[in-house]
Amino acid sequence: MHSELKLDIKSNKVMIIKGLYKSFADNHVLNDFNLELVRGESVVVLGKSGSGKSVLIKCIIGLIKPDKG
Repeated sequence: MHSELKLDIKSNKVMIIKGLYKSFADNHVLNDFNLELVRGESVVVLGKSGSGKSVLIKCIIGLIKPDKG
């Protein structure tokens, strides 16, 4: 599977993430993560400690590289 981050100018989608994977050794943090953000929409990322919230944001902004994508 290929992960991608792109801007869809023809629609209200401002970000599309498909097939995002990130692991640290045997700890699979993000496994085939998908997300579509729509213009004007608010999104909250919730989860317990260690569930991958910070890893997701760091992948989105380019601080860490996903394993796939």
